Amino acid sequence: MNMKPVLYPSELENWWLDELTRIHGPGPMDKKLKRVEPDASRLIDLFTTERAGDFGNYTDDPSLLLAYGLFFFPQNYARIQLVLHEALSGSSLPKDRPLRILDVGAGLGAAGFSALRQLSTLGYGLLDFQVLDKSEASLPILGRIFNDLKPQLWPQAGLTVHQAD
Repeated sequence: MNMKPVLYPSELENWWLDELTRIHGPGPMDKKLKRVEPDASRLIDLFTTERAGDFGNYTDDPSLLLAYGLFFFPQNYARIQLVLHEALSGSSLPKDRPLRILDVGAGLGAAGFSALRQLSTLGYGLLDFQVLDKSEASLPILGRIFNDLKPQLWPQAGLTVHQAD
């Protein structure tokens, strides 16, 4: 299988920028992004120097979820592209039935969305995206992303959300 990693879709980038505007209102994008930088710095600390087993439950804080979406979601999306590129090179998956993608600890779904996009690009039509996360705050955002971008990025995919630890 000749496969190239799929770039981070502009639709996802624009979705997060629209979310920034929805939360912080109209105005220059650079000023709105500056308002989110302290939250991104807080996440960096939570993910590194202050790392706790649960990353400080950052998914309970809407401002940290927005910062994650803007600053970390694209990175995690890209990392999964690289893993999929390596894992799927030279292999073939069945195209005669739906493929199931399970994202455990999905958060905002960057890894699963990356897999959906890569597999959609490779011609796998029916995709069953199942997510599991304990966060009551992140899963509705994941659902909005899925529904808003489904027609453009993963038109044949279905979504099942499980909120559990």
